[in-house]
Amino acid sequence: MVLLDPMIFFFYAVGVWDIVLSGLRIVVEKNVKKALGDLFGCFFSFFCAFLLTKYAAMRSTEQINRSLLYHSHWYSSRQCNSFLGVQEQK
Repeated sequence: MVLLDPMIFFFYAVGVWDIVLSGLRIVVEKNVKKALGDLFGCFFSFFCAFLLTKYAAMRSTEQINRSLLYHSHWYSSRQCNSFLGVQEQK
């Protein structure tokens, strides 16, 4: 969970750099084939960053819900785990 923010930043930075690199390849090298490869790399980096962002949001929401249910006076820890779908280990 600690490394999710740097990983998200890294994938967004690589995606932006791939856009810049794609433009430079078209202008300087006149090589459209490599530029398209860089552009698809950009889309892949943005997609990875998007997935990690959604995963981080899901994990933080799950932890908030778990703490709210667990610290509630109405639920015991067993009821909280069954509500969230967590299997108890025996």
